[in-house]
Amino acid sequence: MYKKVQTISYILFKYGNFSKPFLNLILEEKLPREWYYYFVAQKYKWSQDYDLALQYVDKALKLFKDNLTLYYILLSDKVNFLRFLGDKSAEVILEDIRKNFSKVPILARKIIAPILYDYYLKRSYEGRSSKIRFWSKEYLKDPSTYIFILWNRANMEIRKNNIRTAIKLYFEGAKKALEIPHPTGILSNLNNASWYLKDIHPIFSLNISKKACYYLGCFREDMEGRFYILDTLLEIQKIVKDEDMWETVEMICLLYDDLPEKGGWGTKEHYKNLFDFCNAKRINFDISSYENTKELRDYLINIGKDMKLYELSDFLGISKPNLSKILKGWTFKIRSETIRSIIERINLKVDYINDPYPIVNEYVKLKINTEFLQNKEKLKEISKEERKILFISTYMSLIKRDRYKSNINLKELFLLFVNDIDLFIQKAEKNMFIMWFTNKIIGKSHPILEGRKDLAVKFFRVLPIKKRDKFIDYYLNLDEKDRILIDEFIRNYVRYDGKWGISFSKSILKNFIQEFRLKPLPTILSVYSLDKKKERKRLVNILDKIVL
Repeated sequence: MYKKVQTISYILFKYGNFSKPFLNLILEEKLPREWYYYFVAQKYKWSQDYDLALQYVDKALKLFKDNLTLYYILLSDKVNFLRFLGDKSAEVILEDIRKNFSKVPILARKIIAPILYDYYLKRSYEGRSSKIRFWSKEYLKDPSTYIFILWNRANMEIRKNNIRTAIKLYFEGAKKALEIPHPTGILSNLNNASWYLKDIHPIFSLNISKKACYYLGCFREDMEGRFYILDTLLEIQKIVKDEDMWETVEMICLLYDDLPEKGGWGTKEHYKNLFDFCNAKRINFDISSYENTKELRDYLINIGKDMKLYELSDFLGISKPNLSKILKGWTFKIRSETIRSIIERINLKVDYINDPYPIVNEYVKLKINTEFLQNKEKLKEISKEERKILFISTYMSLIKRDRYKSNINLKELFLLFVNDIDLFIQKAEKNMFIMWFTNKIIGKSHPILEGRKDLAVKFFRVLPIKKRDKFIDYYLNLDEKDRILIDEFIRNYVRYDGKWGISFSKSILKNFIQEFRLKPLPTILSVYSLDKKKERKRLVNILDKIVL
């Protein structure tokens, strides 16, 4: 047991909260109380409840019995929690650790090294310490320790305004984090690099930020926990006037509801202004007419500011009497087709941030339609088996699909897409949502959705054809709430399909694993990526029923 808990401790450090299934699994085993308290503290740490996490660490410290590894791991956590809580006593503990660093066992040393490094880096910057030194270079050999060292160094270079040096360190940290993989290290380094590059190399910054969003989709289910990555992307998209920013706006609106209500950074309260901006700019596929506001009238007048009424009428393709009524405000509503016709006729360059909402909304709908026209012929070139994989994987990537229920019958749409592509195209041409969805199937999507989609594609590609058909058919007949659980299982199966150096004897889903030729460990880890026992039980029941 002692070896197992040490292994789990290192997995938690090495992979951060990506190792959540291991934590959930170990907490189901019979543990010495001091280790149990330590592992419970990790759960509270990941939910950023540092007060409770500190309470459990203190409980564990009272119980430890001559186990120096556990003692120093607990001290490292205590220091971190105290620092997060702004408690100066953290420095006293750090000084004590520094004096005894050569006596710290190797595992604990790897965990403590970056904390000490950060502490003395800041002391050096503040002129309170002349140099940083360690009695061991173990921290350079361990990738997870090293990415924290790089992160701390990069942040210190930012303080000194050495942006180029910091960017190099962020990139090095992201590269190391990808090799592990350590999702927090990947996301934090890429996000910071893109943020500090945005005013220097905005296009390069945009690409990095989109890559961060892609990895967010790849590695995280609780994406709202990294909401700042979307905030960064939107700020950069504003700078470069990226026409795809409307999808980031939509993503922000969808994930905002999942943020905690209050409590400072990372809450709804913190992001209220961002949400208000996004909510006002959110694209609506279903609007067929718009209020004829003064803003819209002024915009149309400005287009033809040097034209007479009859010239502007010819230019916009609107009869002179109708245009006169619109510009004078005598017409209260303007049809979406009229606005779209204006955009097409004069090849209008639209500013997503500053132009009136009706112009922007119709411009985006027009873009979707244009992209669909380009994609529909490509659909016919894709094999039936590939269509199945792409359709279902794209659907699985979508977030909060309840809002689409009125637009589609999933099974009917899937069967059309696979068996009668011409009829599917006819149906799509009459439905803006299906057009948008089709574009996501064979074209580009928001990078978060791309990350989620790629995981599902990878899962379905390894299933034998008959097994894949069986799985998909079962999925299509499920209720939406059960589909969502299956989606998460599939993504997590692929995420955790690796070599972990540990095994668990759990007698669950044996028939399911055998039927679909899956690997036991990633299957178990995927189930235990769910925090609540009730959810895990429901998922197991759903999967077991496939093989009944």
